[in-house]
Amino acid sequence: MTRRILILTAITFAIAAALISFNNIFPHKSESERKTAHLSIDDVEIMTGDIIRHQDEYNSIFDNRFLSFLKDCHDEYGAKFTLYTYAHTPAYSLREFPDKFKDEFYANRDWLRFGFHWIEPAFREGVDVKTFKEAFHEVNTSIERFAGKGSISRTLRLHYFYLPDSLRDVTGGGNLLSADTEGRQSYNLSEAECERLWQVKHLKKDSTEYFTTDIRIENHPLIAYELKKHQDRDTLVVFTHEWQLGNQSYREVIGALIHDREIRSKKLNEFNLRYTCRWLRDNGYEFSFLE
Repeated sequence: MTRRILILTAITFAIAAALISFNNIFPHKSESERKTAHLSIDDVEIMTGDIIRHQDEYNSIFDNRFLSFLKDCHDEYGAKFTLYTYAHTPAYSLREFPDKFKDEFYANRDWLRFGFHWIEPAFREGVDVKTFKEAFHEVNTSIERFAGKGSISRTLRLHYFYLPDSLRDVTGGGNLLSADTEGRQSYNLSEAECERLWQVKHLKKDSTEYFTTDIRIENHPLIAYELKKHQDRDTLVVFTHEWQLGNQSYREVIGALIHDREIRSKKLNEFNLRYTCRWLRDNGYEFSFLE
């Protein structure tokens, strides 16, 4: 009996020591009273195409599964989202998006906004100013038409973090969300400026404020671990991609594990996005558009 107690005591101490050691690898939690979180979703085209196709059938924007999921996150945790979209895709132009739901979009502008992401899903460098300007204008005028001017985001994350000086004036000096990996080029920043941004997480150049993107949801299956690594931060920028959320067959998940040796589960990403919203709320972050 005594031996069993000693063994159980030793196991208990070992577990406690492991937990203490585990917690010591994380930074101390920020005690700031002004903690801010920005949530966004890139490459938004599935939702827009769905509503264009079903505009006569839908009575609400939340008949769309993706928007319904985001609304659940907002209603439950207070989350705010910015959706970054294209001027056109191979299937449609944003000009085709109906204004039938304008009042509903406008009524939800306090937590749901839209912004220009790129001209189209296919990316290419060296785009000329005229083409870029027309696409940027098309997205913003379309958003104003179907959701109201108050639904347009001035904080942007552009496709592949690309924006040379030749195109910079087109965007009107709004904030830019920069790369989520160290050493990656972001917009019109020099190599030294990119390195400085990675270190300080936020800098201002001319009239533009740049924020480092901290977490890409689909890159971190163990999202609780990743969030704790950033718990000392007063401002957190988190994003994912629309195509990384939603329904997915088990065959697709298993195929990614076998062929690519990666966990790619849309259901897991949805769970992790929802968990992130809850974690941010429970840890005192205020959801913000950074404007």
